[in-house]
Amino acid sequence: MRKYLPFVCIDAPYGFVYITSFPVRNLILKAVLKNAIACYQLEILAFVQLKNCIIFVTKYEGGGVCPFFCRMGVDLLEVARWLAEYREIPELFVVDLRLEDGDDTLVIEADCDANISSDQCAALSSFISAKLDAIGCDITLMVSSPGLTSPLRHIRQYQKNLGETVVVHEGAEKWEGKMVEVMPEGFTIEFEQRERVEGKKRPVLVRRSKQFLFQGAQEVMIKLRKR
Repeated sequence: MRKYLPFVCIDAPYGFVYITSFPVRNLILKAVLKNAIACYQLEILAFVQLKNCIIFVTKYEGGGVCPFFCRMGVDLLEVARWLAEYREIPELFVVDLRLEDGDDTLVIEADCDANISSDQCAALSSFISAKLDAIGCDITLMVSSPGLTSPLRHIRQYQKNLGETVVVHEGAEKWEGKMVEVMPEGFTIEFEQRERVEGKKRPVLVRRSKQFLFQGAQEVMIKLRKR
């Protein structure tokens, strides 16, 4: 899973302050104030917490008064904890969890060993949406399955597709074969290829196997069966 750092962005007429936060708690507010004061020698006169932001009224060293707008980012670790709490989908796992559109859209790609359905995605979306509403986070939410034509990105995807035919792209090279083994560090495919054998006039089919590591640069796709 990709890792993201949430942040608070305090916009001023002359700069920005970034600090980690979310949801808003007293400790976070203290951090916001501390950073603002340290960076700009600000005197915090007042602040008000709204649905998804905090507005500060500050007085800086020159004596003037100016507002600060504090926009809250989404903590993906917090979202991951919510997903771990969800028990309505047996053997649920998260393939990808990310922010898009300038952190205004939360994207969740989830799956399960029995293949997640559209109804299950809708139920999961309602669960996460309720969590976001409870903390006053106004953000676009997208929940879906990884898709049949998407590359495999999670070890559970490999495990659930054991025995399926996969296509592996690694740079300019391509392999196609049956996935016969999945290990903590990688997977193995078996395939047949024509090779010249001593004593034979023409190349013959020879069964081979090849192991790939998950940390490699390859792209792995399930070969869809023809209907």
